[in-house]
Amino acid sequence: MATKRKNVVNEYTKDIPMSLDNHPFFGIVPDKEQKVLMDAVWKREKKVFLVDSIAGSGKTLISTALGVLMVKYGIYDKIVYITFPGIYEKTQGFLPGDLLTKSEPYFQPLYDALITIGELPDHVCNTSPTAVENGTAYIECAVSTYMRGINIDNAFVIIDEAENADLQTLTKVISRINDNSSVIIIGNMIQCDMYDKTKSGFSACIDYMTKEHFEIAQRFNLYTNHRGKISAFADLMLNEYKEPQYGFIYMTRNKINGKLYIGQHKRTMDITDIDDSWYLGSGVLFKKALQKYGEENFERTILYECKSADELNYMEEVFIGYYNAVDDEQFYNIAKGGSGTGGLKFSEESIEKMRKSHLGQSRPMSEEQKKKLSEIAKNRSVEVRKKYSEARKKYIAEHGTWPGSGRKKVVQIDKDTLETIAIYDSETAAGKAIGRGYSHIAQVCRGERKTAYGYIWRFADDLDEE
Repeated sequence: MATKRKNVVNEYTKDIPMSLDNHPFFGIVPDKEQKVLMDAVWKREKKVFLVDSIAGSGKTLISTALGVLMVKYGIYDKIVYITFPGIYEKTQGFLPGDLLTKSEPYFQPLYDALITIGELPDHVCNTSPTAVENGTAYIECAVSTYMRGINIDNAFVIIDEAENADLQTLTKVISRINDNSSVIIIGNMIQCDMYDKTKSGFSACIDYMTKEHFEIAQRFNLYTNHRGKISAFADLMLNEYKEPQYGFIYMTRNKINGKLYIGQHKRTMDITDIDDSWYLGSGVLFKKALQKYGEENFERTILYECKSADELNYMEEVFIGYYNAVDDEQFYNIAKGGSGTGGLKFSEESIEKMRKSHLGQSRPMSEEQKKKLSEIAKNRSVEVRKKYSEARKKYIAEHGTWPGSGRKKVVQIDKDTLETIAIYDSETAAGKAIGRGYSHIAQVCRGERKTAYGYIWRFADDLDEE
């Protein structure tokens, strides 16, 4: 457990110690996780230190103490402390006051750490005009918003609250650092303040740095909360309470080619507390389309509001089925919806209850919702309808049936030996047997792809004809 004393006076020599094992280190007694981090940073065999840390783990305290020590021993000229405002970054420029007034609240974790180790922020930080004038300021504090064009030379860099940075912004900050410096990047996804947590660049940075640049980067974990049970319980609550309060069914349209995607979206916060306009959809094919065309070329329409997980899953299947979205090439959907790739199976009682709800006995579909469905259906182009009709006729002519209109036995074949492994009653049955979705299996059977899930798949009737 890390213990701390304030106002510790340290006497420094010109000789830099090889390790901190016997060093007073401002009265801090590190735990095992902190000790591993301290030893690695002090050895300086790496340049980038990525710290995945929970609240109360001492991440800022340890980092600050290491930085102060390195400056006092002359290893680096200064400390550069950089933090991210998170969801408030874009509005920061509209806040009243000068740059310091706007930025200083974000430096409080650093100030607290400095006070803990006996260093006065007013004496050592560039946020104090007196310290700057007297020449005692060796800590430069900055908010990521104002980092462009800055050159960081011979410094110990602390990047704090990295979970609140998107990858582009985090890259911008890191690109300012010269090779004669070291950087410690601290963050934790549980504490991310971004509306869309998937856009945080912290996890991506860890993954890239440790895999592609392991010669200069190293990852560390600080998972011990020294602040107390209240703080620990808060983190656990945020991490584990995931039951959605509500959700909706949406349709997203590609404005370039007209292709569509139907899906569901859950939220854990009240609709008045969070902006969900950023969410366009998920799914393998749809995500590839987003990367190819760019988010600005997609628009989303909410089709139906849902009040429970069961309703959300059921209505997703209803809408995907209504548009035949899995089989229609004009859609990115490859699964019928529900909870999982193959869709959720409900009890007959549950299905009947939800069916009655949408038939008017509980909460009928409004006229506005019916009108929206009708308008979306009418907006599908004549060319798309014609293309779909031709593809369907061609398939039926070649195969005698259309997927879903009848069952055709499916053969699972080893792609290396070409030996038959098993025969199933349908694509769906094959998917269930191997624990995967049926759509890719069907695509192989139709000749649209070569393999799926490591196997060759064929309709039994086609093999008989061969």
